[in-house]
Amino acid sequence: MKQYFHKLTDEEYQVLSDTGATWGDVTAEYSQPAWCDYPGGLDGQMGCWSLTLRKIKSIEDCEDCKLIKEVTA
Repeated sequence: MKQYFHKLTDEEYQVLSDTGATWGDVTAEYSQPAWCDYPGGLDGQMGCWSLTLRKIKSIEDCEDCKLIKEVTA
């Protein structure tokens, strides 16, 4: 199972940056949050900017988004 991108620590994100990872690499290794219904949310400039800029840390950060979906535990 892929790790969620929004749960990356600053150190883990820095390693991605330092190794020159592309958004293709990111989408191969990480998932967008389960509540996110944004098509290709991790697709760099074409994805969710709040997510790719690491402003999303929890579902509460997305409460005004029209692409949030209901998630059952």
